[in-house]
Amino acid sequence: MQTNMTIKGQVTIPSAIRKAAGLVPGQPVEVAINDRGEAVVRPVDADAEREKRIQDKLARIREVQAKFRAQDTMPGYTSDEWYQLMRGDPPEV
Repeated sequence: MQTNMTIKGQVTIPSAIRKAAGLVPGQPVEVAINDRGEAVVRPVDADAEREKRIQDKLARIREVQAKFRAQDTMPGYTSDEWYQLMRGDPPEV
């Protein structure tokens, strides 16, 4: 099958091709060039994508925590003690 690309780079993928490839409207797709130089479009594994987003968020949280620890704004307090103070929890004795 043949289709045209718009000046914005958009391509309409024919229905039969979408169905055969498992492409679903609204779901992410991966676009890549294979080893033969061909453009390839395939559905993204939803579970893998969700795991990647979780890992990305955790990495950002760890980065912020590392910056906070490097500042040493509350000397003598552990992270847990600092969080307790921030939440207003009574200090553990």
